[in-house]
Amino acid sequence: MQARFQSTAPSVRCLAAFALVLVCRLGWGATAVSPVVSPNHSWRFEADTDGWQPRANSVVVRRVAGVGATPGSQACLRVQGRSSNGWNYALSAHVPLQGGALYRLSARLRVDRLGADTPAPFLKCEFVGPVERRDVGQVTTTYCDTAKLGTWQVLETEFQAPELARQCWLALEKGTDGPAEIDAFLDDITLEPISRLSALEKYRLQPLPASLAKVRGAHPRLYLDAASVAQLREAIQGTHAPLWKELREQADRLARRGPPAYRENDGSSGEEQLWQREVGNAMPVLAMAWLLTGDRAHLDAARQWALASCGYKTWGWDALTAWTSPRDTNSSALLSSTTGATPISMPPPAARFVTRSSGAPARCTKPPPPARSGGIAPTCRIIFG
Repeated sequence: MQARFQSTAPSVRCLAAFALVLVCRLGWGATAVSPVVSPNHSWRFEADTDGWQPRANSVVVRRVAGVGATPGSQACLRVQGRSSNGWNYALSAHVPLQGGALYRLSARLRVDRLGADTPAPFLKCEFVGPVERRDVGQVTTTYCDTAKLGTWQVLETEFQAPELARQCWLALEKGTDGPAEIDAFLDDITLEPISRLSALEKYRLQPLPASLAKVRGAHPRLYLDAASVAQLREAIQGTHAPLWKELREQADRLARRGPPAYRENDGSSGEEQLWQREVGNAMPVLAMAWLLTGDRAHLDAARQWALASCGYKTWGWDALTAWTSPRDTNSSALLSSTTGATPISMPPPAARFVTRSSGAPARCTKPPPPARSGGIAPTCRIIFG
């Protein structure tokens, strides 16, 4: 953008960037104490294979004595062979777990040999739901470092189990559904309940840096602040005028048209309800137009579109929850747009907002209708002063 405009002013074309606030889908609420869950599950292979089996007949899974990853370990599991298709080398039996609870999955893996063009292996935890909806998502660990073949490596991940999950099973993954070959050893696999997601702790700044403390309570403050807003207002009168014309015309059209009514099935996007992306895309445009002009029509429209989004029965029927689903892009877009556009268009105390994404309804301006089993219900609460 700098090459095109020869200006240091922020570009209107980047409105999506500084209008959207990327919110961790688990939210800070996920660091709360986890509900009481079933005891730890562990696979040590001290007596047998602990229920692990090969996925294909061409793969051998057996207990090997005298080899262990940790002090005191007397045995481990060897997984050896070539798999022509499917995604797994070997898998465990099903074990119970509690939906909504926090877990850590860790394992020790030593890979002695990989076939040519075979991807780095890793572990997967596949969630199993009720009989009527068995597929409720999966999580994966870190990958084996193929530069360290022949050494024990720790693979791990932390997650919040989907609300619908009742059981899970583990697998040593190939990383492809094509041909793959491996000679590897597994040991010390643990699936344990935890009270916090430690991955979030690195974002807790204690003490808060002076540069951040200085902007506490200022909105907007990430991609724009008071100085850059003033600079951008000046730029749209000159260097950014063509872009501003395009954005304002779009904002005017959105304000005149208003948000679409909720519909469960639009005939094309299926359970994801991708027609709602238009709603998410509209909010930053309207918010930016209000910020740059003070035109009340854009403020009212931003409020209208945001409340319409929060009032939709669901943000997609996908049963996979936000933190494990690869198919929740629609709900992600709506959550990001709502949280980003609101503070830009209505800075405090004109607006206060609380957002949370879960698998079930939370506090809203108006309680949303109960979501059908598997639906991702909007859980935003927006209070306008």
